[in-house]
Amino acid sequence: MKVAVLGASSKPDRYSNKAIRLLLDAVEERDPIKLVISDVNMPEIDGIDLARKVTSKKLLAGTSIIMLTSGARPDDTTTLRAIGVEYHLMKPIKQSELFSAMVKSLGKHEETVIDTTGSAPRAQTRALKI
Repeated sequence: MKVAVLGASSKPDRYSNKAIRLLLDAVEERDPIKLVISDVNMPEIDGIDLARKVTSKKLLAGTSIIMLTSGARPDDTTTLRAIGVEYHLMKPIKQSELFSAMVKSLGKHEETVIDTTGSAPRAQTRALKI
């Protein structure tokens, strides 16, 4: 399982560019990161802008986004849906809510491989990289 934690920097664009570069590098290494969990209200950068950058990259089309927020801005839900964010969760978040959103987001990436070696067909799933 691949996990990357990015901290805030003194230059907001540097943070979002680092995140995008990390995601693109993982795709190039054939080990894509399938899920991004971000906060809407981060110091120095807007999570919505980060989500826009992720969803605008064709190579990241398979990346799901879960957005967290502590403040309900009226237009956030509409904006996030329009740019392709699947889940928008209000803090405090129950562990079960986050887990459910993660499972549903990652479930769409499950690949089924059929064994054709002559034995009885059985489905196998590949591990997902987070």
